[in-house]
Amino acid sequence: MSDTTGTALAQAVQSSTSLQSFTLNCFSTGMSDTTGTALAQAVQSSASLQSFELVCAGCGMSDTTGTALAQAVQRSTSLLVIT
Repeated sequence: MSDTTGTALAQAVQSSTSLQSFTLNCFSTGMSDTTGTALAQAVQSSASLQSFELVCAGCGMSDTTGTALAQAVQRSTSLLVIT
C-alpha cells in the first residue's frame, strides 16, 4: 500500500463521524511507518469506531507501526472489538 493511499484511508477513518467498523486486509503487501502511524492515530482518535480488524497475512510491518497500533488500540475510548 502506498503512503498516499494509506494516509488518505487513515484520514477518512479519522474524519468519519459514523464509521463503526473497519477491516483492513493487507495480504502480501507492506505497510510503511507513515501509513501505520497515520492509521494508528486515526483508530485512536475516532469517536465512532467500535470494531477494528487488521489482517496481515504475509504483510511486512515494522516494530514502530506495530507498537503505534497497539498503543492506539489501548488508548481508544470507543473500540469494543479488536481482531
